[in-house]
Amino acid sequence: MSVNYELASKKIIDLANEIIGQYHPRLKNERIAYVIKYGAWTKNGKDVLGNAHKCSEKEMLLTGYTFIITLAGVLLMLPENVIRAVIDHELSHCGVEKNEDGQTKRYIIAHDLEDFAQVIKRYGLYNEDVKYFIQQIKQISIFDDEMSLKVVK
Repeated sequence: MSVNYELASKKIIDLANEIIGQYHPRLKNERIAYVIKYGAWTKNGKDVLGNAHKCSEKEMLLTGYTFIITLAGVLLMLPENVIRAVIDHELSHCGVEKNEDGQTKRYIIAHDLEDFAQVIKRYGLYNEDVKYFIQQIKQISIFDDEMSLKVVK
């Protein structure tokens, strides 16, 4: 199966800009490209819904963009709360800060938690990342009675 790319629709860009305004103000002055990838997209045997990429100096020179968010075409068929969550997730990877010289530093932020459910099941809250993640989950209600995700504002 071939893979095709296209620029995201105005609806996706507007949704991303809304999410940036709400949750990612550090990105309001960044030029972010949003691309849709059609075709099979897997990593380590799992479907991929999105990816964040920090542009190199050469890519910035050629495109004017500082980050590229790629979204899977299949995502567009899912409910809006899932689309929002994936866009928010990918924007969460985009790091921007000024150093002491006033230069802008851009980077990709790693996930808060990188672990396996079975390891946590076997050993419990064995490190600070797992403890922090569980504390955050306990402080909010992200599941309704049917254990499906709901939008939390």
